[in-house]
Amino acid sequence: FDISNDTATKMLKTLPLLVLLALIPIMFISFALSFLISRSTIVSLKKLQADYDREKEFTSNVSHELKTPIAIISGHANLLKRWGKDDKNQLEKSIDSILKESENMEKIVTTLLELSRLERGKIELEKTNFFATNFFVRLKEEFVSIYPQMKFEIQDDDFVEFFTDEQKLHQIFTVILSNSVKFAGAECKIIFKAKKIGGKILLSVQDNGSGFEEESLPYVFERFFKGERSHDRNVSGSGLGLSIAKILTEALGGSIEAKNAPTGGALIFIKL
Repeated sequence: FDISNDTATKMLKTLPLLVLLALIPIMFISFALSFLISRSTIVSLKKLQADYDREKEFTSNVSHELKTPIAIISGHANLLKRWGKDDKNQLEKSIDSILKESENMEKIVTTLLELSRLERGKIELEKTNFFATNFFVRLKEEFVSIYPQMKFEIQDDDFVEFFTDEQKLHQIFTVILSNSVKFAGAECKIIFKAKKIGGKILLSVQDNGSGFEEESLPYVFERFFKGERSHDRNVSGSGLGLSIAKILTEALGGSIEAKNAPTGGALIFIKL
């Protein structure tokens, strides 16, 4: 520019362009910051909503599961208050029922708290190396000590070795075996299998019971699902065991599936 010959009008004409060029990077930075802040806020809100939903579901589950034992305890307490305390046999019967239902309530609350903790992802893994056969033998010895008539068969042709959390895997198998005893009886036969398939380890547990109802298979790992056979008065349980097994399996980076064995009985697959 020849400043001496230029005019203010000519200089002012370039000013909007200069301002616009200066504002473009500022606008871009502002947009990027706003986007990042918004995304972070949305993620935080979703996490808060998920936590709220879990707590709400937990409260609902506690209320649902405790209704029956509370009703039984209340019924026996009222019965004793009216006339039962004067009848020695009824007194013993009511006290036994109250104690039993109190134990059930404690187990339900403890299990629900464990499930809630697991669902929040508060699971610490302690991975170690151990062999499948040794792991199965340990389970066999533990259950035979309680149910001497149980039979076990171990199939581990690949001499599978794990690198995972043994305590968590033990908890998963304890749930499965407890269900086998519950539905197939204390004289049931258990078949353990371990195979290497590519980079995966496939484990299975099969019993010789009546297996799952076909219509129940898609729901057996859902919380509180018990199926029609669980309505037998001799079968107890909260319907939470397999839910916990599923969460623990996923925490170990695996998957779990329920089927009916071709020869009959329940068949659980765990892939790690």
